[in-house]
Amino acid sequence: MVLAIPRQVAVVAAVLLCAGCVELGGATAPSRFYTLVPLAEARQVPGDLGLGVGPIRSPAYLDRPQIVTRSGENQLELASFDRWAEPLDESVARVMASNLARLLGTERVQQHPWRDSRAVQLAVEIDLLRLDGRWGESVTLEAFWTVRGEGAMLQRSSRIAEPLGGRDYAELAAAMSRALATLAREIADAASAASLGS
Repeated sequence: MVLAIPRQVAVVAAVLLCAGCVELGGATAPSRFYTLVPLAEARQVPGDLGLGVGPIRSPAYLDRPQIVTRSGENQLELASFDRWAEPLDESVARVMASNLARLLGTERVQQHPWRDSRAVQLAVEIDLLRLDGRWGESVTLEAFWTVRGEGAMLQRSSRIAEPLGGRDYAELAAAMSRALATLAREIADAASAASLGS
């Protein structure tokens, strides 16, 4: 009789564990994965500029696979089943390197850490302060950035908002991609106006 109690407890525990693995109406919903995408167009004829992009630093709250949205000024939400296909900081670095290479008309681009620093004529460094969205409002990107080239340096800040409708994570990823494209244009325009790297 003493041995029967642990067996009953084990059976009840197994049933509860199995029940926890199944939602009402079926199995747990599958995860969906998203990525950021670069600009599709090139604005200039390719040249010979040696471009270095990075480091690009992002806030710790984005360092997770779940997509983060903002439900209030000081409140964040983590998606249950909607995730980034790669670490977000790596995705941002990849997209910004591609965007800046296309806008500045070069195929000679290196991401930080650079393989050959002597080949870098124009260096772009970015500190992301915010990159998230609020449903029904907008995606917001805030950043400080520095451009160095030919013995000169620019330091600026950007705040970019892209409209965001209902709860659609594909739309959120697209709006973030547009915000990064706008940031890249601001950086490229400022570098070109200051004749950095020329």
